[in-house]
Amino acid sequence: MAILNEYPRTFNVIPIPRNSKIPIFKWETYQEKPYPREKILEDNGNYAVICGKISNNLLVFDLDFRDKKNFNLVFDEFVKEFPEISDTCIISTPHGYHLYYYTKDFTEDRHPNKNAGYNKSNKFVGTTKTNFSNYLNGFDVLGNNGYAIIPPSRIDGLSYEKFNDKPIKFITKEEYDKLKKFFLLDTPKKVRKPFLDILNGVIDIEDQANTHGKEEFVYWKYLFREVYHYCGLLPEEIFEGLSKNQACFDVEKTKTQLEYHDFKENPMTNDTLKEYFPNHSIPKKKKKIVKDAFHVKTFEELKKEDSEEVKKFAEEFLNLSGREKFQIIDDILKSEIAGEKNTRLLVYALMLSNYRYDFRTSVIIRGSSSSGKNHLVITIMNLIPERDIEEFSSATASVFNYENLDEKKMLYLREMRKDENSEEVFKALIDGDRVHKEVVRIKGRNMVVDHFLKSVGLITTLSFETLQIDLINRSWVITLDESILQTKRINEFKQQNRKNVIEYDIQKEKIVKQACLISESYKYLDWSYKVKISFIEKLNALLPENPKINLRRDDDKLYDLIEIITIFNQKNRKSIQIGNKNYLFSEYEDLEIALDIAQDLYIDLILHIDPIKRQILDCFQDLKVTLTITKVFETLRDQIGTRKSIERKLHDLESEGYLSKMKEKNVWKFRKLKDVDFLYALNMEVMREEINDLIDQDYIFYSNKTKEVLEE
Repeated sequence: MAILNEYPRTFNVIPIPRNSKIPIFKWETYQEKPYPREKILEDNGNYAVICGKISNNLLVFDLDFRDKKNFNLVFDEFVKEFPEISDTCIISTPHGYHLYYYTKDFTEDRHPNKNAGYNKSNKFVGTTKTNFSNYLNGFDVLGNNGYAIIPPSRIDGLSYEKFNDKPIKFITKEEYDKLKKFFLLDTPKKVRKPFLDILNGVIDIEDQANTHGKEEFVYWKYLFREVYHYCGLLPEEIFEGLSKNQACFDVEKTKTQLEYHDFKENPMTNDTLKEYFPNHSIPKKKKKIVKDAFHVKTFEELKKEDSEEVKKFAEEFLNLSGREKFQIIDDILKSEIAGEKNTRLLVYALMLSNYRYDFRTSVIIRGSSSSGKNHLVITIMNLIPERDIEEFSSATASVFNYENLDEKKMLYLREMRKDENSEEVFKALIDGDRVHKEVVRIKGRNMVVDHFLKSVGLITTLSFETLQIDLINRSWVITLDESILQTKRINEFKQQNRKNVIEYDIQKEKIVKQACLISESYKYLDWSYKVKISFIEKLNALLPENPKINLRRDDDKLYDLIEIITIFNQKNRKSIQIGNKNYLFSEYEDLEIALDIAQDLYIDLILHIDPIKRQILDCFQDLKVTLTITKVFETLRDQIGTRKSIERKLHDLESEGYLSKMKEKNVWKFRKLKDVDFLYALNMEVMREEINDLIDQDYIFYSNKTKEVLEE
C-alpha cells in the first residue's frame, strides 16, 4: 500500500511483471473501472498508471532521448516557451522523461511518435516526426488507450524515479496544441527515395556513379546531409547499416572526407537529384483540386488557412518599426551567414520587392567558386514561402517552358553558365520579352507558340569572369567579399558552430520556426500601394553628373529600394487614396535603411566597382604606372587573398574601361586610363551628411504637406 500512497487517489494503478512493461492481463478493461487497490499489495513487481478519463484525464508526454544528458538543453527551451505550465510533475525513465498533466474540458487518445532510422531488420525507414530530432528518438502522447510505467519500476537494472515533487498541472486544449506543436513536426520528414534505396542497398553508390559518369564522393556527401536534415542522424549513426548495405563503404575514408565536407549544410535540391538519379522520378507535390485546375490561391484564400499563431505573429511583426523588423531579419540571417551584413539584408529586400504588382527585380551575385554564393541565397530563401520560388539548375531558353511559372514571385538559377547563352535569356526575362519560340502540334497542325514570363523576379549566381554590360545595367550585380578578413570570419564562424554544436542546433530550430512565420506574414500586406518619395529631387541633386556613370537605369535602383522598404513598413506609414489608387509616403527611416544596407553597393553599381576593384585601382599611383598581375597580387596579397581573384578583377576593370592592357612576352600589363579620376569624387560619408541635412528639412515640409492632402 505504500506504493499507492505516493500517488494521487485518482490514479488507476495496475501491476506489471518484474522487469517488464507489458501487463499479463487484459488491462484495457480497467480503462472504464478502477483496478482493485488491494491486489496491488500482492504484487512486488513493476507498476503503471492508466492514462485518460479513468485517472482524472491524466495525460503523459513520453520523451525518449538518445542521450538523457541532453534533457536540460531541450527542457530549458521548453521552460522559456511555456513558463506557466512547465513547472509540473516529471518522472525520470531509463531512456528519457515523462511529463504529467491533467487536461481541462477535453481528453486525448494515445499517439506514438517515434523517429525511425535503421530498424532491427537493418532496414532504413528514415522518418522523423519530432522537433529536436538530434536529441529525441520519439515523443509519445499517452492518454486514453495508453498507460505509463511509474516508480519504483525497473527495466534491465534501470529505474523509474521521481525527477521532482511538483504537483501535476492542468492544461487547456489550446495549451496542449501549442505544447504538442513544440515537440512535433506539423508534417513528418522522410528521406527521399533515391537516398532511401542507397541506405537499404537497393542502389550501389559505386555502380550509380560509374553508370552516370559522376563523382562518387558527391553521393556520399549528400547522403550524410540527407539523413542529418531529414532524420537528425549523425554520420556515425548510419555507419553500421552502410557497412552491411554498401560494398564500397570505407569507414576510415569516410571520416577523412567528413573533415572537409560539412554534413549539416543544405541537402541536394530536387533539380540536382534528377541529375544524379536520372532513373528515379521525383514526386511532384500534390496540388489541391479546385474548380480551375491551374488556380493559384490568392492572399485572401491563404489567410483563411492560417493558424491563430501565424495571424498573431503577422500582426505583431508587421507593426514593428522598420529598424526593428530588419534587425530581426538580420539576426536570423547572421546565424547562418558570416559577415556580408549589408549584402544579406539587401538581397532579402530585393527578393521581397517581387511581391509588388507588375514589378520584377533581377539580382546577380558574383564570386569565385566556393565563395558561398548559393549558400547566401538559399539561407535568405528560408524567409520566402516555398510556393513563391521556382528553382532551376539550367538557364537555356527552353527550360522555362513550364506551366504556371507566372504564379511564382521569383525564379532562382543556381549558377549562370557561359555555354547556355543564359545572359540573353535573362535579358529577355527582365524586359518581359518572349523567351523562346516553340513549334507544337495542336489538333493535327504545327503551331508556333511564344513563351513569355511576366512579373517574375530573377536571382542567380555567377562565377565566370565577364558579364554583358547591358545585363549589368538591367540588374543588381552584387559581388561577395573575398578578402582575407572575410575568409577569417568564415573560418571562425564555422569553428564556433562546431564547438557549440548543441546550442547551435537548438537555436537553429527556433530560427527556422521564426523564419517560417515571417515568410507567411507577407500576405497581410497590401502590395498594390504606389509610393510617393517626397524627397526624390533632393536625392537627384546628390547624384554626380558624369557621363561615365551609368545612371540611365541605376538611379532607379535606389528609388526602387526605398519604395519596397516603404511598403514593408506600411503599417507605420501615412497613406492617402486618390481615385482607385492608394499611395504611401516614404519616411526618413525608409531612406536611412536603404542607405545603410546599400550605400556602398549602390555606388559600386553606378560605377561597376566593388571594394576589391577600388583597392586595385589604388595600386596605380599615376597614369604612367604599368603593373603586372603578379605585382598587383604582391601589393594586395595580405588584404584580398587569391591571385585568381585579382587576375579576374583586373580583366574586368579593363573590359569596363577603367584600365588598358597589353601583352608583352606573354605577360599581361595594365595601366590606368585618364578618365577615371571621378571615381574618387563620390565620398559616401559626405553624401550621408548632406542627405541628413537635406532630409531633416525636407521631411518636415512633406510631413505637413501630407497632412494637408489628408485633410482635403
